Amino acid sequence: HGIAVDPEGKIWFQPYDLAAESVLVASTGLYRKTRAVYVWKPDGTPASFSPIKTVTVSGTTDTLINPGLGLRADANGNIVVATTSTYYRVNYKTGAGMNKVTVSPTGSVIQPGFDSFNEMFTGYVLDGAGPIKIYDGNFTFLGNVVDTSRGFARSMEVSADGNDVYFAGFTNSYVTRYHSDNGSLGPYSKVDTILKGYSVESITR
Repeated sequence: HGIAVDPEGKIWFQPYDLAAESVLVASTGLYRKTRAVYVWKPDGTPASFSPIKTVTVSGTTDTLINPGLGLRADANGNIVVATTSTYYRVNYKTGAGMNKVTVSPTGSVIQPGFDSFNEMFTGYVLDGAGPIKIYDGNFTFLGNVVDTSRGFARSMEVSADGNDVYFAGFTNSYVTRYHSDNGSLGPYSKVDTILKGYSVESITR
C-alpha cells in the first residue's frame, strides 16, 4: 500500500495486508503474522535490515501488525511509515526507529507530505474523520491546516516552503489546495481545486 525511495536508491515497500513474515509472541509461544516493510537495494537484493517487522522508539518496541497505509521519505531521506493511527520514522541507513506519533482522534491516517523544514502534514482516510494536522521534525504537534478534511483520501502533499497544501480526496474528483502566506504558522485557507474530474489516490512532489 506504500512505496518510497531513499537517498541511497533503496526501494521501500509496504503491504496493506498481512505479510508472510511472523514474530514470536512470548506470552503465548505462538507466531503472529506481521505487516512487515520490505527494503531492497538498487541491485535488487534485500537490505541487511529487511524485512522490518518491529520498530523500537525510546525503548518501546512495536510489532507492525496494523494495516500499512503509506510510506514517504521525509526531507532528510528517512522513511515515515503510516500504520492505522500511528506514524513511525525509520532511519533509511540502518532501519532503526527514530520517532513515533499516534494521531488524535485515532483513525486511519494517510500518506503524509513533508516540507523542506521536515514538517509533516497529514490527514485521515475517511471523509470528515478529523483535521489536516502539522507536526515538526520530531513529531511534535504544531497545529491544523483545517479542522475537518473532506473526501476519502489516501495521500496528500505540501510545497517545499509549506505554503501550499494539496489534499487528494479521491471521492471529491479533485485535489484541494490550501494556502498560507506564513507556511506552517498559518492560517491556511482553501484557495483552489485542481485536477478536476480526477480521482487522485496518490500524489507526490
